[in-house]
Amino acid sequence: MTHNTAEMLMEIVGRDNVSVDPSELGKYSGVGTLSDIRTPACVVWPRSVEQVKEVVEFANKKSVPLVPVSS
Repeated sequence: MTHNTAEMLMEIVGRDNVSVDPSELGKYSGVGTLSDIRTPACVVWPRSVEQVKEVVEFANKKSVPLVPVSS
């Protein structure tokens, strides 16, 4: 994933709802996987159904892997 991709996601959900901070990314390493543990390139926290829809559409259009996580 490129820096440009993170910027585009920030346009969808807002700058405060996307992180590329390594300490934050480490919290999500291996989430949703049974093997092949990886650290994500960024973490996105959509705040509405519309933002979730836009993030999924963006990921599909740009072929960006998406791993949903819920608390």
